[in-house]
Amino acid sequence: VMRAYAGDAVKIHVMVPHGEQNHVFTIEGHQWPLEPSMAGSDLVSSVQIGPLETLNIVLDGGAGGRSQTPGDYVYGDRRMPYREAGLWGIVRVLEPGDPGARIRPLAVISE
Repeated sequence: VMRAYAGDAVKIHVMVPHGEQNHVFTIEGHQWPLEPSMAGSDLVSSVQIGPLETLNIVLDGGAGGRSQTPGDYVYGDRRMPYREAGLWGIVRVLEPGDPGARIRPLAVISE
């Protein structure tokens, strides 16, 4: 379970260390730029990744997406046989200030 407060910046590193087949990584309710360093890049919510590949995903709008909605979001392989085999998890987006969260808020960095 990954945890973050709604609106927190989220960066996720995904890798496929070995295998014969490609996977389709997804996070329900979230999008990220297909080409993160290119202004105006298309936003995607699923992306194919193959063996020995990595992804660095920065969620558009942060935790909870653009609407910054608290809740549980499933992430993992979109292909059902892999999901059934256990390639999934939860992104738990918490309400800011939740006293039972047991995580610290991100530090505010001023420029």
